[in-house]
Amino acid sequence: MWNGQNRLKQAWMLLGNRPHLGTAFEDLQEPAPLLADFFDSSWYALNYPDVAQSGVEPWIHYLDIGAREGRRPGPKLPARHGGQIVVPATKPRDRLAFLRLHLDKSKKVLEIGPAFNPIAPKSEGYRVYTVDNASKAELRARYDGFPDFNVAKIEDVDFIWKDADILSAIPREHLQSFDVVLMGGVIEHIPNPIGLLQSLQKLLKPGGYLTLSVPDKRFCFDFLRPPTTTAAWLEALKGGHALHSARTLFEANTMAAAHRGRLAWAEKKLRTRDATFVGATIQDAYRDFFGAAQAAYVDAHAWVFTPSSFLLILNECHALGLISLVPESISARIGSDFFVHLRLAFRRPINHHERLQLMANSAREQAAGFCRIRPARAAPLCGLFNRGLGFFARGSDLRDG
Repeated sequence: MWNGQNRLKQAWMLLGNRPHLGTAFEDLQEPAPLLADFFDSSWYALNYPDVAQSGVEPWIHYLDIGAREGRRPGPKLPARHGGQIVVPATKPRDRLAFLRLHLDKSKKVLEIGPAFNPIAPKSEGYRVYTVDNASKAELRARYDGFPDFNVAKIEDVDFIWKDADILSAIPREHLQSFDVVLMGGVIEHIPNPIGLLQSLQKLLKPGGYLTLSVPDKRFCFDFLRPPTTTAAWLEALKGGHALHSARTLFEANTMAAAHRGRLAWAEKKLRTRDATFVGATIQDAYRDFFGAAQAAYVDAHAWVFTPSSFLLILNECHALGLISLVPESISARIGSDFFVHLRLAFRRPINHHERLQLMANSAREQAAGFCRIRPARAAPLCGLFNRGLGFFARGSDLRDG
């Protein structure tokens, strides 16, 4: 919950069931095997002498270097294995139950940015370590003015993360030790998502899970923005971004819109007359764009998704060898979010047919979202008058032709 923007807070204070998507793929195969099922640490070190010479643990070497270079993780690796791309099919009734699918109170859990809404609260007995960008006292002061935010739910923070790489905040002894990593409403705020995912997979045990809660752009203040593409994530990775780009901040500030005073909603129809921009004026955003270089982190939704557009990015990054995390399951929307479980797994690269299907499904999701927006209607007499002018104009064009 990295949402600390003053503008959004001020707007919030001032402004006072979609059917399931169904299976979009024609020939789904069996789920991919867990990476733990075929990674052999001893075999890997023996067959690649440079690993032992490097002093890097075999598992970390494979995630960071070996997978990208096409090295075999063990003797059990099949020549080819079918993969599975999962699309939303059912809408869970219970948000927490879906997010806690791979949790029990014996497992070691890392929760990133829980703020006032933890998925696995320490108070309920979960064996959880928390990461946030401020201490408990600072977070309570930050969120104290928001309506409906229960700051009493903010718990002790174990690791304070302020640098670009989350591994700088977490002691090395925790590498490969977490059964599950949880992130609720965080991935969309991260300047370099691929870099974060590469770090998180080093914290997970072989076969571990990463569980995400992600805003659906069609049901929050991002509804007017175009969805993020893999190219945007690659650009952030190439630049090693620790701060949001000027382009990101300009788009976020000039396109964020509330509906009837809310930043998230679930209505089937939206009317433009009920929408209000909640960022900066386009003139102020323009001055910021060409102003002094950004010196400190400024919060924003850098990336926006529908369920299928998010799956496309994850699968393309996996196919490129950038991450070893692949989607195992994804929920349809609940409220304004959808939820994803990823695991460390081997899977064949996504093929062009699967990419096309994900792109087509993403386009359908966006179309369904935009079809919900209803422009303001003109008064009946004005409408008749305008249609009459249009008729005479067309007649004039025909005569001139």
